[in-house]
Amino acid sequence: MAGSEGTMDVVVAPDFLSLMAHELAQPLTAALGSVQTIKARTASGDLDDEDRAKLVDIATRNLEQLQALLDSLRVFSEAEAGILEVDRTTVSVEDLFREAQENFGSPWSGTTISCRCDPGLEVKVELMLFRQVLANLVANAYKFSPGGSSISLEAHGTDEDTVLFTVSDQGPGFPPDESERIFERSVRLQAGKRGLGLGLFVAMAIVVAHGGRIWAENIDEGAKFSVVVPAA
Repeated sequence: MAGSEGTMDVVVAPDFLSLMAHELAQPLTAALGSVQTIKARTASGDLDDEDRAKLVDIATRNLEQLQALLDSLRVFSEAEAGILEVDRTTVSVEDLFREAQENFGSPWSGTTISCRCDPGLEVKVELMLFRQVLANLVANAYKFSPGGSSISLEAHGTDEDTVLFTVSDQGPGFPPDESERIFERSVRLQAGKRGLGLGLFVAMAIVVAHGGRIWAENIDEGAKFSVVVPAA
């Protein structure tokens, strides 16, 4: 079973800035295209309510993707500068999981998500940042999951006054030779997969800022990412 625990020892990829520009431009261009289409077709009177709703949905999803990228870049820059700080509050795990299911409620390629946690479980985290941790881990699982498979999101209390979160998928797992680099920035787990390679790095930086731990391991049917943070 291959495994790796996150560290902050990373190296910048040479093409990072070029790739960042490309990744930011994609959702912005798509959102702008939808807005321009709405404007043009409204002016010509050739836009019914159904088409307008579809175009608004496309623009919204792409702007949300852009916001997520910008949030990741902010955390990345603050982590690199050693100034990433967290303002902890008491957060319900059930609420976090409910939001995760709502955000990923329309399965990609037929992949579904299930959530399970101990009743009344709470953690001491910064809400916006920890949402990003879960979102990045679930998005990573979706990216590598085959259609028709499932992703499992669980959380359980431990004997050490912490909460253990796990995100498990039924994908191919990560290559053994990547096990020591899996949380480095600009590392993509499969050749040909585009992206900034910041998702797991950002998740690690946020977890470490909370005084927690994050690690990954290959399991029988995919990969499992685990996160431990303080309980409330």
